[in-house]
Amino acid sequence: MLVAPASGGTGAASVTPLLPGATAADPLLQREGLRLALLAVRDAAPGCERIAVTDTRADAAEPPAHGRGEAVRRPWAELWALSACGRASAVAVRFAPGREGTEIVVAPGAIRPPP
Repeated sequence: MLVAPASGGTGAASVTPLLPGATAADPLLQREGLRLALLAVRDAAPGCERIAVTDTRADAAEPPAHGRGEAVRRPWAELWALSACGRASAVAVRFAPGREGTEIVVAPGAIRPPP
């Protein structure tokens, strides 16, 4: 979890859940990537409402090119492990930074058996 104090030191702090594992995505990219990954998993497991991310890691074919805490400047891909109603799967999530922001792609057919 990422906890940020309220501005001015008053009010409630904001709490942002973070995905487990070694994702290089910042919290905003995690949230948007998760939305897309969940859509893909729901298509593969219709009717399942119990979906959870169990792990994230770099895709060896296209790892992030940065150190911890540094901005990513070129595209990278990750494999996100999800469990949908007890059925494990991996979702390929690709991030492509650009001038207008970072494009996130979960391609059709991105659901795979877990590694």
